[in-house]
Amino acid sequence: MMHCITSDMIVSIRYRMYNSRGELVEDTMCATPVQYLHGSAGIANTLQCQLEGLTVGNHQQVWLCSDMDQGDDDYRFEVIIDDIRPATPAEIILGYPVHISADNCGGDCFCYQ
Repeated sequence: MMHCITSDMIVSIRYRMYNSRGELVEDTMCATPVQYLHGSAGIANTLQCQLEGLTVGNHQQVWLCSDMDQGDDDYRFEVIIDDIRPATPAEIILGYPVHISADNCGGDCFCYQ
């Protein structure tokens, strides 16, 4: 089943962020994707609105302008949607993704990082 970005979905993205002068400010394209709970305060609401309805594999340019949010510059993002999944009840309550890691534990352990 292909999910689209809506409230209470965990979204994994990679992006490049440029300031108003076109200078690269941040680049996560070669890093582990950033995850957030769509509809929470994990990323700026203005950005979330521009990602609403996208699906895995979509590439999108989104904008964060100083007059839209509290900031001192305008930013352009080149975003790739890597994954979308329903949030668990715990993630909805917490307001952010829960990462389960068993790197240092046995097979029956549910450690959270």
